[in-house]
Amino acid sequence: MIRRYHVVAIPIRIVVNTFGDHNPNGMMYVLKENEQKVKDLVKKNPFSPVELVRPLVIRATEGEIIEILFENKIHFHTSMHFQEAEYDVCQSDGANVGFNKDSTVAPGDTILYRIHAVNEGTYIFSDLGNPSSGDEASNINGLIGSLFVEKRFSWWTDPETGKTMNSGIYADIHHPLLPSFREYAWIFHDEMEVNDLTGNRPINHLTNQEEESFHGVNYRYEPLNRRQQLIDEGVVCPNCEGEEVHHDSWVFGDPSAPILRGYVGDSAKIRLIHGGVKETHVFHYHVHQWLSDHQDLNSEVVDSQSISPQSHYTVEPLYGLGSLQGSFGDAVVHCHLYPHFAAGMWGMNRVFNTLQDGSQCYPNGVPIKPLQPLPDTKAPPKPTKLKPGFPNFIPGKVGYKAPRPPLGIKGGRGLTELERHAAIANPRPGAVFTDPCPVDTPVKEFN
Repeated sequence: MIRRYHVVAIPIRIVVNTFGDHNPNGMMYVLKENEQKVKDLVKKNPFSPVELVRPLVIRATEGEIIEILFENKIHFHTSMHFQEAEYDVCQSDGANVGFNKDSTVAPGDTILYRIHAVNEGTYIFSDLGNPSSGDEASNINGLIGSLFVEKRFSWWTDPETGKTMNSGIYADIHHPLLPSFREYAWIFHDEMEVNDLTGNRPINHLTNQEEESFHGVNYRYEPLNRRQQLIDEGVVCPNCEGEEVHHDSWVFGDPSAPILRGYVGDSAKIRLIHGGVKETHVFHYHVHQWLSDHQDLNSEVVDSQSISPQSHYTVEPLYGLGSLQGSFGDAVVHCHLYPHFAAGMWGMNRVFNTLQDGSQCYPNGVPIKPLQPLPDTKAPPKPTKLKPGFPNFIPGKVGYKAPRPPLGIKGGRGLTELERHAAIANPRPGAVFTDPCPVDTPVKEFN
């Protein structure tokens, strides 16, 4: 079977957060059918992130031939070079190497690449027409993406609508014999040029020096410094410190950084990719653990993974989203190198415990987007007034620090009525909304 894509390399303004920080010289791969829509949206929103401005992720299944008509609208030769993939190097290498035919593309020209999808997995693609690591090069400015090859006979749908989709960083993957799962692309990218609203490098408001360079995921980042500014200027959370509430959506609303959404127990795969060319990072995923080699049941169980430029891993959280104990809520995902973390290289995994059909809002009034349950798992219960589900049972106040959990410390607060309905049968310190201890396990409690 032949699967066809028409991909265009375009110059594009990449806005990386709601503070208006942006790369005026960004570049991206985009499907031809989305090209004009992307350009129109960026023109209308010069200082706001545009959802379609993301690293391009396309999919295929094992055994297929992928024909990609590649069109170059950037002012120098560009290409699509697929790492680890099967192809004819004289026709589809996306490079100008040795005595091989030049398979890069001049400005305004096109080429047809043919890729053989032999094995399931991740195949990073990037430009080898201008492969340097300098500020004028293509990769550092965003010309990166990936081909995800799924098991033979698989198909994929939009997590919000349930409809089939052509591309996207998040998808639900289905198979006639195997369990469905959530698939998330997590693409590290570093040291891209970023300017603020004035067109200059962002300034740290405490040091008056240039801020740390861009360290982001999927063309987004949410720096500690930016959020701290809102506190220092009295916009939110009087008497808060930036670091203690850096990830707090009660204070700031949700970040521009990635939010991987799912339901408790959902099977998931995070396709972890380092698309940059500069630094090593450490992927750390709170609450969850996984096998260091997802194809080897005897491999080490880990919760962090170092990753260097142009490499990739597949992270399959054991026991599904929420781990063995079935936790729900927000689990932070970040680079464990603290300067990168503080610079904005983080996101979260939002695990719901009630069905999200688009009828609910977050506490700040922002609508909760629909999320289709996986078809081969039991759908979560619908929200009710007494059991609205996460996060609407939490007695928080928008613009202020999240409340301390109930029963968290001796002499601390008790449970509200909504929290009692969200709690387990026998809530106690350390086990209020989920119980980390398996049934019939001997338990010791320490005061």
